[in-house]
Amino acid sequence: MRTSRYCWSACLGAFLVWVAGCAHPRPTHTDSNPTAVPPSRPVSLGLSSDNVTYKTSPSTAASDADTERRAHALASFAAGLVAQEKDSQEESLRYFAQSVAADPSNEALAIDLARRYWVLLQTNRAIDVVRRSAALPDASSEVKSFLGTLYFQARRFPDAMAAFGAAVDKDPQNLGAYQALIPLLIREKRGADARRLLERAGNQSVNDPAYWIDIGSLYALFDETDAKVKAATRDRGLACLHRAEALKPTDPMLLQRLGERYQALNEPVRAEAIFRELRSHYPNSPAPTAKLAEIYLREGKIKEAKEQLEALRRNNPADAVPYYYLGLVAMEEREFSVAVGHFDRAVFLKPEFEGAYSELAAAQLSQRQEALALSTLETARKKFGDSYRGEFLSAMACARLKRFPEALSHFETAETAGKKRQPEALDHRFYYQWGAVLEEAGHHEESERRIRQSLSIKPDFDEALNHLAYTWVEQGIHLQEARKMIEQALHTDPENPAYLDSLAWVLFRLGKPQEALPQIEKASKLMPELDPTVEDHLGDILNAVGRTAEAKAAWERSVKIEKNEKIQKKIDSVK
Repeated sequence: MRTSRYCWSACLGAFLVWVAGCAHPRPTHTDSNPTAVPPSRPVSLGLSSDNVTYKTSPSTAASDADTERRAHALASFAAGLVAQEKDSQEESLRYFAQSVAADPSNEALAIDLARRYWVLLQTNRAIDVVRRSAALPDASSEVKSFLGTLYFQARRFPDAMAAFGAAVDKDPQNLGAYQALIPLLIREKRGADARRLLERAGNQSVNDPAYWIDIGSLYALFDETDAKVKAATRDRGLACLHRAEALKPTDPMLLQRLGERYQALNEPVRAEAIFRELRSHYPNSPAPTAKLAEIYLREGKIKEAKEQLEALRRNNPADAVPYYYLGLVAMEEREFSVAVGHFDRAVFLKPEFEGAYSELAAAQLSQRQEALALSTLETARKKFGDSYRGEFLSAMACARLKRFPEALSHFETAETAGKKRQPEALDHRFYYQWGAVLEEAGHHEESERRIRQSLSIKPDFDEALNHLAYTWVEQGIHLQEARKMIEQALHTDPENPAYLDSLAWVLFRLGKPQEALPQIEKASKLMPELDPTVEDHLGDILNAVGRTAEAKAAWERSVKIEKNEKIQKKIDSVK
């Protein structure tokens, strides 16, 4: 509908017709949020000849009161148009409100008036206008959906669910109502009701592939823990996508969405086939190529991903996105200098590309370029403010530079930012790294608290188990518990030389050097390069079993790597 002005002749001519209501178009099947804020610019008010169906009721069907009511509604509407021509917003709203009050069946006018109220932050008025229209016995599914949208934006979720439910009851093929109501039900922990509603949607006879694509995508919203339920949910979603595909859509935008929905339901084979077909028909379109690259990256097909990304880069060398993903590929292949170049290029081409800054900093850290990483992160901080990833990487860079007070401050800021915007990032790995830096900074009690926090999130996290246990062994406390924790870590990673060293050391501290010896020898052999701590432990254990010469050789290897007065004294004590 348009926002055109109305001429005087149209207004006066319309007076001669009894208006039973305005035709309101059904919403198209799009990816737009059905509960989005109504547009700030109002649409037309409903008497344009382009979109209004006039109905002339037989005179016998209309009572005098009904005739008078409709006349009043139309007169008020005409007066509102005149006020609108004079740019008198307050006066035009008053007349339009009188028109809707006299004839609530004029849904187009009711919805448009509600949008205007909404822009003016008059939420209750907007809701009241649409609620009267939606309450009529012959109210359309669309006006009920619009009422649900207003309730949702006002955060009146129970009322929103009731309105969207009424919209579905009125028209079981109202896609927008399903798209709004099902996420609300899931949000309110009513998954069973959401599934029943989806089954109802799936039982409709609709020959529109867009309908089935969007209904299928709703199944991806369920976060199932039961494997059987999760599989059944996915299968139902895929069945909807198969129905869409069986209708043989040819619209490239629709096919792109179909491929994306297959991807969301973890069906990469079908998604890949669709994106390949799209790319063959539209070789210059970046969308299918980008999706193919994403699929290959997720599946670990680095070579295929690089091919797609290089194609994207060739077709549009000024686009930052291919460089960004090429940087991720380089990181995966541990080609850190190449990754730095790609991320740097992405930042240059798109200075507002926030994610590229943190990835560039991560690549710089992998190159042991801590100062450069901190400079990159500071630039991002000035542009975008604090972020979880930026603060975490800053903490790790400062820790490497032994700037522990700054590192710990960044960890605290990372936690605050994560709680606000990225709570899933505050996982067992985050608290483990925080605890490890606290330990290195000499804050032993606080370190243990953070490591325990990591283990409370993931009790079998082997790195945290080994770290806390080794700390206890060094302190000579909780040795039996430490041994169990180290053995649990080794169960996860039996060939980890650090864990083998920890087991050897706790056995030694428990007075069992003979049991410790094979563990420390294995740890020494598995180390990718000589480690001063492991060689020191090997020397102590060899010395304890009477192999003094070998012990001295191990200690000498240790001090050759890293000078240590205590170990040197051990060497000097051997005759």
